[in-house]
Amino acid sequence: MLRFRHAKWANDVLIQYSRIGPTLLYKRLFATRQFPILDAQLPGPCKTLHVTVDRPAPALQIIADALPDRSIAFAEELVAFGAVYHKAVSSEKLMRPKRMLSVHTAAATGDYFRIHTAPRRFPAARSRKSNEWRALVIADEVDYIVVNKPPGVPVHASVDNAHENLTKCMVDALGLSKLWAPHRLDIDTHGLVTLCKTRQFAADFQNIMRGGPECIRKLYRATVHCKQSPIQKLLASGAGHPVDVADPSPTVELLHWQQIDGRAPKIFTESMPTGDEVVSGWRDCKLRVVHEVQSGEHLWNLTIELLTGRTHQIRGQLHLAGLPIKGDRMYCAERRLDEGNTMRESPQLCLQAHHLAFKLPQKTEWRSYSLDDCRSTISTGGDDDP
Repeated sequence: MLRFRHAKWANDVLIQYSRIGPTLLYKRLFATRQFPILDAQLPGPCKTLHVTVDRPAPALQIIADALPDRSIAFAEELVAFGAVYHKAVSSEKLMRPKRMLSVHTAAATGDYFRIHTAPRRFPAARSRKSNEWRALVIADEVDYIVVNKPPGVPVHASVDNAHENLTKCMVDALGLSKLWAPHRLDIDTHGLVTLCKTRQFAADFQNIMRGGPECIRKLYRATVHCKQSPIQKLLASGAGHPVDVADPSPTVELLHWQQIDGRAPKIFTESMPTGDEVVSGWRDCKLRVVHEVQSGEHLWNLTIELLTGRTHQIRGQLHLAGLPIKGDRMYCAERRLDEGNTMRESPQLCLQAHHLAFKLPQKTEWRSYSLDDCRSTISTGGDDDP
């Protein structure tokens, strides 16, 4: 049986169901974004049920019968929350199950359902009200908005949670029909994200990102642990290479390789494996450390220019180079700064996307956005970076 913090909440939903029926309750869940049974659920490991239908029946009944308490009301919530996937027996063999969007689906014999009964929750998204989301918009343009994403919030819907994410929350807060996210930040990373109002501009923005530094520039701030100057450490160890040898305060470029794998944490190496070592594809990861300033004992604030956009790239590359990011429990929780001195913990990952600039499609204009003073600027300086 599933456990709940407040049994009364679950009972109230059952009473609502008995009074107004499944269709109206389902619409109410979508309209109010309230999920009392899920909200009352105690935190715990993800639980997934796999069901193959053995008789024709309404999909909602199939889902409810698979649940420990056979609750129709809980089945309603799981579907509305985006935690149920369905694949019809008549669909192509290689087709993946799709997120179920309606309770009015009829299930045939042989249909498959995947039910996530304990979806991962994101309190940082759930706790914010519409006016708080609107306050995070630093630029509202014709084709897109630029948002200061808070930490602890995914950009996209997760596999079992279609509501608690930046894109969905901004759609609801701004009263829009849809937004597209052409790029993303890690859940724990905060800072600037572009959300597109049209599918066309989302495609244009992806082309901008493929153009590299000539079309887009992204700067991050990271607080790292290091006993000496991080730039000098990178140069002395050979992990980094100066972009301009004559520069007394050189910009240092790092090159690593990341294994193409959907799992986290990602695997990074200093050189691409060859021969028998290659078990899957690898892709290059490039970044530049353009500035450093000491912020505390063994703590340094780095300004980083991202040249390639890989998942967990900055976290993985700095970890491999001996510069663990403060608060990074995924890559650096066990790393030691020196013998007998463990890395200090932080409740938040100290990584921020603080500057974003890109060249508008088919134009020479650059749009620039910064969290330094939440400003946005337009540059018409031709092909030069802003």
